[in-house]
Amino acid sequence: MPFPPLRVLVPLAVGFDGDPATAEHLVDAACDLADADATVHLVFVHMSSTPMVFDGGLAPASYLQSLADIDESERRHASLLLMVLGQRVERRGRHASIELLAPLDGVGETIVAAATRHDVDLIVLCSHNRRGLKRLFLGSVAERVAHIAPMSVLIYREATTP
Repeated sequence: MPFPPLRVLVPLAVGFDGDPATAEHLVDAACDLADADATVHLVFVHMSSTPMVFDGGLAPASYLQSLADIDESERRHASLLLMVLGQRVERRGRHASIELLAPLDGVGETIVAAATRHDVDLIVLCSHNRRGLKRLFLGSVAERVAHIAPMSVLIYREATTP
């Protein structure tokens, strides 16, 4: 990996349940690490809440439409935040690109596929410090990315409140 890196990928949690302050700090950290001529790729993996399996007509159409409306609203919300964060990257003197991704096999795999497609030198992401049952059921995206990525990965620990 060249240092400072010329191409950095930053997966961000900018959906409804994401923390914008954490995203800003992660973007700033990536800019601090990146070369002055670097491109910082900001991505959000959108997990659809619309059922992927045919429900056999059991769910009312209004329910499915509500889920689709929520999905669209979250995509718009994430797109707006990604644009704002992209402007933050540009103000820091780096080039920015933004992208909303649909998951492939899993979130970690989707992030690594995007990093490979953009030929990045470094992935900078945040760990949410999940423990216990949450970690068992939700897993660790950061851990998965670090395990499968062929490029360098830097994991920042999300600040926790006491």
